[in-house]
Amino acid sequence: MSISISEQSEAVMYQPNGSVQANASASSGLEPFGTYHMGSTNNSQKTSSLGTAPKRTLYEDTGNEQIDAFYRGLSSAVEKSTGKALGKPLSLTTIPFNDKISYGMVASYSDATTADDPVIRVSSNWGGEQRWYDVHVNEVNPSNATQLEMFALMAYQDDQGITERGTFGSYQKMKAFAHNAELSGYTNGIYDYNSFMNEKKDWISIIKKMLNDYMSNPLTYGQGLDCQKLIFGMEKAEQSL
Repeated sequence: MSISISEQSEAVMYQPNGSVQANASASSGLEPFGTYHMGSTNNSQKTSSLGTAPKRTLYEDTGNEQIDAFYRGLSSAVEKSTGKALGKPLSLTTIPFNDKISYGMVASYSDATTADDPVIRVSSNWGGEQRWYDVHVNEVNPSNATQLEMFALMAYQDDQGITERGTFGSYQKMKAFAHNAELSGYTNGIYDYNSFMNEKKDWISIIKKMLNDYMSNPLTYGQGLDCQKLIFGMEKAEQSL
């Protein structure tokens, strides 16, 4: 499945066969998935538009229970974004909607970000409902975090050189290892869309279990080394809380 970033006024929906379905959104006035705003990240431009907005402002329910349930369970580290993205996207992922359709998410820096409070803006068009969320990465605890929080945290750590991005990013590695952990009976619900926003997991524990499994087999020793790098970044984030 190919993933592309579009600067056109479209919302992008990914099909399992790799095709892309674009839905025009110019008439809605919504910023499309994949759209980003170029801008300087110097301190003079890191003024937050969230200053007058209440913490954890929420979107109104759509009336579609599947969509509302997906977006409903925000943690204290996540809030509705009222600002804009800065610079190029840092990471991409897709979340299944059903057996045939997956929707994309993009992580970028938020214009609310500062050196003391780095903020990652996540753009989501899951279920065709375009939304933006700011994740305060210093508030993310990898021992008790949702996948949304980990997606933002790992995008930030990859950009800062704390973790090694590789081809698809540390979050994709973590999700692949966690899926193997699910197959081994160590966890569950890794690819359940409802768990992405709402269910917190101990990701350090999950990846450590896979580290032990991988290191015990010479054929998977390389995956074990990748697990060590992920654990290093997660424990560094946990220690800073």
